[in-house]
Amino acid sequence: MQNEEKLKAAIEYLRHRNKYILECKWVPTPSEKTDVRKTMQEYWETLGKMYRITGLCFYYKCKK
Repeated sequence: MQNEEKLKAAIEYLRHRNKYILECKWVPTPSEKTDVRKTMQEYWETLGKMYRITGLCFYYKCKK
């Protein structure tokens, strides 16, 4: 089997099991344009909000 045939068969199998993959090319952001500190801050803020909503508080900056 050629690679394309194997890929099509794998995608068909996954769809049959109600699992999907992105079928487009993913291009990551160049590292020099990524502000890791800001990204992590947004992540922790979101995580803290989720924990406050559910009543759990595992993040050390989480305030009730």
